[in-house]
Amino acid sequence: MTCKKNRTIREKILECLDDKIKNIHPALREKLLVELKVLPEANNVVKCKSYVVKLLGIPEMGRHTREYWTSRGWSESESYIKSKQNSQTGKISPYSREFWTSKINPNTGNYYTEEESDYERNSRRPIRKEYWIKKGYSIEESEILAIESKNKNNIKGSEKVKKLNPEIHKIFSKRCIEYWTNKGYSEKDAIEKVSQHQTTFSLKICIEKYGEEIGRQRWLDRQNKWHKSYKKSNFSKISQQLFWDICSKLDFLDFIYFAELGIDKNPDYSGINNEYRLKLNRVFLPDFIDIENKKIIEFDGIYWHGKVGRGNKKRDDEKIKSYIMSGYSVLSICEKEYKNDKNGVIEKCLNFLKK
Repeated sequence: MTCKKNRTIREKILECLDDKIKNIHPALREKLLVELKVLPEANNVVKCKSYVVKLLGIPEMGRHTREYWTSRGWSESESYIKSKQNSQTGKISPYSREFWTSKINPNTGNYYTEEESDYERNSRRPIRKEYWIKKGYSIEESEILAIESKNKNNIKGSEKVKKLNPEIHKIFSKRCIEYWTNKGYSEKDAIEKVSQHQTTFSLKICIEKYGEEIGRQRWLDRQNKWHKSYKKSNFSKISQQLFWDICSKLDFLDFIYFAELGIDKNPDYSGINNEYRLKLNRVFLPDFIDIENKKIIEFDGIYWHGKVGRGNKKRDDEKIKSYIMSGYSVLSICEKEYKNDKNGVIEKCLNFLKK
């Protein structure tokens, strides 16, 4: 066993991150290991902890809060799940079979059987017929009341989910990758599961039904129609027009992401930004990305990238540099360029994506 006095800087940093602070996201942990090595604070575990706590803004709150997890590098959806998992008291719920099978049934003098346990736990839930039977209703009346209670609960649950942060909302929808990855599926398997829940109006179905040329045109016409009918969010309308034009000429959209392309690969004008959360040295939201071929298109709109200079050029340059350093190919398109030569820019983008 290594004597504390003879420990390396790396061992001291690991004690700080793993034993003192704990539960840091693996990607952030690796980044901190590199950054802390060159700092004088790394030679002292207490000083190292104080530095990291201040750097990450780690709150005093416990692991049952989202802030505990987000400050440690976890995404909003991951933090939501982990906070819920850690808010459990550890007590067995009376709504579980295990609660009753460990107790004596006063009517028999023996432990509750599984059948008796199911009756007891169901008789405490209005969405079960046993609840209403116990109150004196007939079986037929109880079944109707149970269905009504379940429908009311579904409506309440749906309204509650709608109010959640969009990132968290995704873990409840089978049409989102996050729903499946949080259940243990790989990203590719999750995309496959999502594709099984696609709606009937997709580019592939249009081509199969109407043929290559007419099918693509009908699909594009539908995108344009939807595009004009819905309000936009924090991304430019003209950039989305370009991306839809590009998509109309691509064979597969499984690994393509941009703001208005929903997770089911159909238009989403709900206001939720569907841009891909690319985790590198920090989280980026590329305007358009093909995650399989590692291609990114950035659209430089006039408002943010024009002569007025409302944007942050230094930050944009660092973003592009991070993409390239991580193995991504990047193409930047100017709004003025697209307006002057739409067909030329579309062709330029397609050549970039296909090479």
